[in-house]
Amino acid sequence: RGVYVTFRDITDRRRAEEQAQRWQHVFDQTELALAIADPRDNTFIAVNPTFATQRGYTVEELVGKPVDTLYSSEQQQEVRRRFPLIDHAGHYTFESVHVRKDGTTFPVLMEVTTVHDARGEVQSRVAYALDITDRRRDEEALRESEHALRSLFDAIPESVFLMDTDGLILAANETFAVRLGRTVEELIGTNVYDALPADTAARSDGRGSDRHSSKVERRRRTPRTC
Repeated sequence: RGVYVTFRDITDRRRAEEQAQRWQHVFDQTELALAIADPRDNTFIAVNPTFATQRGYTVEELVGKPVDTLYSSEQQQEVRRRFPLIDHAGHYTFESVHVRKDGTTFPVLMEVTTVHDARGEVQSRVAYALDITDRRRDEEALRESEHALRSLFDAIPESVFLMDTDGLILAANETFAVRLGRTVEELIGTNVYDALPADTAARSDGRGSDRHSSKVERRRRTPRTC
């Protein structure tokens, strides 16, 4: 009787397992909100703690749930419409609103990438979700600030306008536009010497009758406020 001994090189398998463990560690520990979905039934295969916590769930609560769980009933149809678009494009970015477990909402920027198998079939969708609450708040504050400035600008009874060093009008109030018989929109981007009446432009430029013959040279100078 003899003893047969066989050896099998499992180096590649060990290396693959170690690499998978490293990626799992990154997935679990990163502060980026990541989720993986199954395209066959559009349910979550995996989500990391950051993704789950931002939405008021545990990881275990979200795994297996439909992706559209995180969207309002009004948005769910639109979300389902995007699935084939994502699969076709391979990479898709869009803004939306997620619903937390407690019903509160917050805006997100979604970046979704598809993962394919050896046959080219979509195996999974990997999503990175960025909470853009602060960005939306800053944008709203900027809009309010611009509106307040615009209101103040238009409330000034005198003609006021801003121009760059080439004499191009960057902003103007309603009084200035009305006195020129133009709209504010028409004036923006116009050279101030073309917008002003000929005699006014000549006096402002200090060149009198030479205005038309030396327009190019004049635009290179730093205009003075009229």
